[in-house]
Amino acid sequence: MSIPFGVALALKFGKAGMNEFSNQTIEDNELLQLSQRVEVLPSEELSNLVPDKRGAIVEVDMESGNTYSYRSIFQRVSQRIHLLMQNSIKILRPRAI
Repeated sequence: MSIPFGVALALKFGKAGMNEFSNQTIEDNELLQLSQRVEVLPSEELSNLVPDKRGAIVEVDMESGNTYSYRSIFQRVSQRIHLLMQNSIKILRPRAI
């Protein structure tokens, strides 16, 4: 599937997990039309975060003229796993009595 289709799923269902990707949704004309209205644009600001972080900016322009936007910046998955493992190890170490 494509990023525009995933965005269309999220807009319609509030999420775009594995359960939302089905034969029924893939053939849904409303979702296909909505996905054609999604633009994926590069961002120099977000590209400059690589390789340490990743990010996304989502803007939704409504027919009413309102615009909603959301921004998310996060660490690479491998860094998050490393940090989680470090914290787990600290938790598992016995405390001195």
